[in-house]
Amino acid sequence: LSTSRDYYVSSTGLDTSNGLSIATAFKTITKAISVVFSSLNLRGQQVTINLMPGEYLESVVINGNSSGSYGLEPSLRIRRAPGQAGVVYWSLDPLVNTVLVSIGRNARVSLDSIHFRGLSTNTPNVQFIGVTDSLLVLGACDFNLLSTAVVSNTCHIRLKGSELQLTKAYTLLGGATNHIIAGK
Repeated sequence: LSTSRDYYVSSTGLDTSNGLSIATAFKTITKAISVVFSSLNLRGQQVTINLMPGEYLESVVINGNSSGSYGLEPSLRIRRAPGQAGVVYWSLDPLVNTVLVSIGRNARVSLDSIHFRGLSTNTPNVQFIGVTDSLLVLGACDFNLLSTAVVSNTCHIRLKGSELQLTKAYTLLGGATNHIIAGK
């Protein structure tokens, strides 16, 4: 990849599209991430996945390059599409998966203008974002575990051997027993 590239995801899109415009948006974040890491050599360039307002009920895994050869800036930015009114809900169904976004293998990821929420049935051990040996740059995001009570052993962000950079104010709307857990 010799220049930066933008992809688009819409809850009304198609994963058989090319994702290069709003009109040809992918349906899932998973498809956009798959295209980025399976078919592009980033070579220090940034790829942006622009999410159209709507709800995305899916868990994703973002694995970077094990050599760590991405440069200093986040190589993958996921955000609400610029100029779009409405909210992007990236939701977790803990009956299907207990981690919403898993980032690893030296990935350098920026998340901005996303409302993360857990559709909780009071399931313990839920994480919105798990980061291992990687960089997470967090912008203006909201975290909300929708439950009737505080659920045991839950967290918004779990870091293991990773770096977290906070670039904007973010909002905690509740439900988790821990906000950020950091360790080696």
